[in-house]
Amino acid sequence: MSDKPHTPTEPAEVELLRVDRDLTRDELGQTLSELTSKLDVKARAGEQLHRTADTAREKVTNLGTVGQDNAMRVAQLARVRPIPVAAVLALLAALAAWLIARDRRHR
Repeated sequence: MSDKPHTPTEPAEVELLRVDRDLTRDELGQTLSELTSKLDVKARAGEQLHRTADTAREKVTNLGTVGQDNAMRVAQLARVRPIPVAAVLALLAALAAWLIARDRRHR
């Protein structure tokens, strides 16, 4: 057995080693890029902030639509049965006034 490392002599073997080297470099570059992006806390926080803001906008838009739908239903109900709706609204106003007054007394 010799102590010399094996040196490729065939052109096909040399080309295979070059291809393997290039693939390894590409994989290492990709891994380094992924690790860098994972360690970039500021950028990741910014991305999360944008995702959260987009989600909040969607929810607000949906709530506005739901609120409009509910307001239209209440208005339609008020046209059909004006006295019960007025009584419920008066009761809610009285409850709100009572809660506000109670809160002010406990301060």
